[in-house]
Amino acid sequence: MVEMPRNRRDLEKALRRAFEVDRMLPKVGPKIPKTMIGKMIIIPDDDRSIEDLLEDADLERRSISRDDMELWIKSNEWMQTISGLRYLVVKKRCQGMGWKRIAKYAEEKKAADRMFDRTTLWRIFVKGLDEIIRKI
Repeated sequence: MVEMPRNRRDLEKALRRAFEVDRMLPKVGPKIPKTMIGKMIIIPDDDRSIEDLLEDADLERRSISRDDMELWIKSNEWMQTISGLRYLVVKKRCQGMGWKRIAKYAEEKKAADRMFDRTTLWRIFVKGLDEIIRKI
């Protein structure tokens, strides 16, 4: 069961985790067709490089729990309570994007009429988090 965040810090932490889970989920869209011969070729672990083996082990460790999925669903509902520039800033900041990149991205996407500075974006971010807490 996902507990409701009580303050900005808890909400930001929950949203960051939800976006991590979102990156781990499979991509939405048509799958690339694979050939039968590609499915038949199996490379034994002795012939694979150590980097490939470590990457496979890392992917197995990143399994998604039921709580992660509940948090992901809840965070989607939380994010729908805000819109416009606040939505964009909260989303991109919780995805790990820096303030300068958010400013450039918002201007490119025509969400902002000019390039904001860091403090203005931080205020928008805080107001967005406060609005989400107030509405949930």
